[in-house]
Amino acid sequence: LFSPQRVNELEIYAQLGENYLTTSATQAEVNAINRQLSGEDAFNRALDYVMENYMDDVTLDSLAAYAGFSRYTLSRMFRQHTGTTIINYVNHLRCCRAISLVEGGCSVTQAALQVGFNDYNYFSRVFKKTIGKRPSDFVGQTGTKT
Repeated sequence: LFSPQRVNELEIYAQLGENYLTTSATQAEVNAINRQLSGEDAFNRALDYVMENYMDDVTLDSLAAYAGFSRYTLSRMFRQHTGTTIINYVNHLRCCRAISLVEGGCSVTQAALQVGFNDYNYFSRVFKKTIGKRPSDFVGQTGTKT
């Protein structure tokens, strides 16, 4: 379809555009560019953002601003595409990553902090609600599917 050189050029242009968006563009420019993208592309960018930043404070408002949608539109699209809310999706990502860390020998408390929970008790409640087991049930296990 494209030569390796052309693919490399396109990747460079994409990176330059992404760098511009994150460093130089005003919020109005970001929103205008995102409106030009199809709704699916902008939604996929938002989903990628969640996957890369789940350990940070990902809020509906910050994600909507990043994707260029209203919070209501993004919330509706998120539920349509994933079957769940943004916070539940983020919590599930965090819990799955915590399982990997705990199975790898990390303490449960340290895993909670690394995936973005600052309160162990809250982490434990969210984990139990999301996964159906206690975080300590995964200590020393390997290869558990969730």
